[in-house]
Formats: sequence, C-alpha cells, structure tokens
Amino acid sequence: MRERKEDVEPLLNHFVSEFSVRMNKPHLKIDKNLVGILKKYQFPGNVRELKNMTERAVILSKGELLTATGFPVKNKQRSSAGNGSELGTIQEQGSAFTPAGPENHGYNQKAAAEALGITRDSFIRRMKKHNIKIKKED
Repeated sequence: MRERKEDVEPLLNHFVSEFSVRMNKPHLKIDKNLVGILKKYQFPGNVRELKNMTERAVILSKGELLTATGFPVKNKQRSSAGNGSELGTIQEQGSAFTPAGPENHGYNQKAAAEALGITRDSFIRRMKKHNIKIKKED
C-alpha cells in the first residue's frame, strides 16, 4: 500500500462497510480528513494493517463518524522544537529509534510502541530487525 496510495480510500470504504454490518453500526461515515491522513501513513503491515485498524476503529467508535482519533496512526512530523515529543516511524529513524525504546517508557513495550504509532508486536519485530536488545538494569 506504500506504493498504491490511491487504494487506501476504496479499501477503507470496503472495510468500514464490512465491519459496520458485523458490529451492527450501519450508519458509520468516514471523516474526509481520515483518508488524507491514511494516505500519508506508510503501512508497514500493508492491507492487513488497514483492515485491522479499521476493525478496531469500528469496534471502538462511539458516534457515527470515524475519525483519525480511532486509528493508531500518528503525525510522523517531528516537532519544530526538536524535543522528540512527536516521533517518526522506525524506518525514518533507522536503528536510532531507541529514544522511543522501552527504557524511556519504564520498560513498557506497549507504551514505547504507542509513542511510535505502531503495535507492540510490530515494535518487538522491529527491535529484532534492527538487532536492538534492551537490558533492564537492576
């Protein structure tokens, strides 16, 4: 999906239709800004990631409008102050993504993954990919 951003909107529409029927939420609408945000997302998990994110957003939706807040994607821009409060993807950071590492989040991998806008499982896979081992000091 990284190379086929034009597929994001029709796939999103399809998944929202599918899951809204399953979850008995037939009047769900998609926020116009959501499509643009998802088109900017790199989708390391490809179509399956979009499907899972959409299912989660439909399940957790409270109203009739799906917005970006229901999708676990973050703004990938770094803050202009450079304080690292808004982190990019691991691919953007390369192996230097350790500022979002578990040691900076009380060794909580889920919190570190959320800081990067990815799942805990993705975080663990990427730590292995970049051969990063974290040793908690006693």
